[in-house]
Amino acid sequence: MKTLLSYLFLPATIFAFILLQDGFDAYEKKQVSEFTKSKYASKAQNFFGYWEWLNKIRSNPATGKIDYKAFQNAREQALTHKLSTKRSLTRAFLIDRNDYNKLFAGGVAGGLWTSDDAGYNWKQVTGFEGYATVASICQSINGDIYVGTGEGLYSNFGFAAGGLPGNGIYKSTDGGDTFSHLTSTSATLNSASDIWSHVNRLVADPNDSLKLYAATEKGIRVSTDGGGSWSLINLDVSSSSPSMDIEISSDGNTVIGAVSQYCYLSTDGGDNFTRINGDGGFPSSSIGRIELAIAPSDNNYIYAGIANGGGDLVGIYQSKDGGSNWTVIGPGSSQSFKPYSSSAQSQGTYDNSLGVALDDPEKLFVGGVGLYSWTPTDGWNKIATTSDGDPT
Repeated sequence: MKTLLSYLFLPATIFAFILLQDGFDAYEKKQVSEFTKSKYASKAQNFFGYWEWLNKIRSNPATGKIDYKAFQNAREQALTHKLSTKRSLTRAFLIDRNDYNKLFAGGVAGGLWTSDDAGYNWKQVTGFEGYATVASICQSINGDIYVGTGEGLYSNFGFAAGGLPGNGIYKSTDGGDTFSHLTSTSATLNSASDIWSHVNRLVADPNDSLKLYAATEKGIRVSTDGGGSWSLINLDVSSSSPSMDIEISSDGNTVIGAVSQYCYLSTDGGDNFTRINGDGGFPSSSIGRIELAIAPSDNNYIYAGIANGGGDLVGIYQSKDGGSNWTVIGPGSSQSFKPYSSSAQSQGTYDNSLGVALDDPEKLFVGGVGLYSWTPTDGWNKIATTSDGDPT
């Protein structure tokens, strides 16, 4: 069963899960048509021009700024009229540890969805009080499910428009049937800079059902009471720096996280962290985003997908000794291997996912503009892409 899951479900966690219905397609095509007629379409990179244009049309004309609460209300009206539930980039994917047929997918505009039949049919999960931006999901060893809201990838890196802020974390103790908000993670309304405005990644300790980590708008937070309270992990970086990723090994001993352009490693279960930039071959400069993965079958194997501030590939790195030493397995200088780039733009600060096969520590999947696989024997192979250039 594990072998089957490693080849069927792991790539699914990297692919963008897209929900399509005709009504929203027409709405989206109208937006694209309007964009192509605007002055922003002439920018060298239409991807960024498009988001600058979206920022313009979302902003309050009087202030020139986005009123996030007002925009949330508008999106709730769209949800009511079956618009935003149609298509959504998926940032979070979970296979229930107690039932492999039960799946959860979180979209940055479409909320949380669940399937009870291995993905053949889906239904939207209610109870998120209007916070439809879902960016992370994890499950503890006792079956409790945690969902993080708010997408911080755009605004944190200085782009013109960002994913809308959320309201912290929601928790289910009944297998995902119902969710309640963790008041310890309440975010300030109408703010994109609160600690809990963006919960970019959640991971649960494999040995302790009450311990979990959150990569937030302001650093990495840890809870030892099932989300009832949280503490900031003290690192040698500003406590207001955003964290984009946090990963934990299958035995719970190795914890590795990314805060701003820095990478931090703990080998004692999260008690102590050390910055590894510049050590053992890990890069120390030209870093815009770091995405991480630890092999489930061998905790010594750790991977990092690194993009620079412009979204181009710096390199895909591998460690075989638990993070002490790193080698490049996907060089940024390669002309044939560009997982984050298309003919129009580079998107590594936005489209950047890693996953390792359950039963092979040296079978890596990289998701960007396309989906790639890698093994030492076969090298890099592009195994999937989308016809319209959407990210995977």
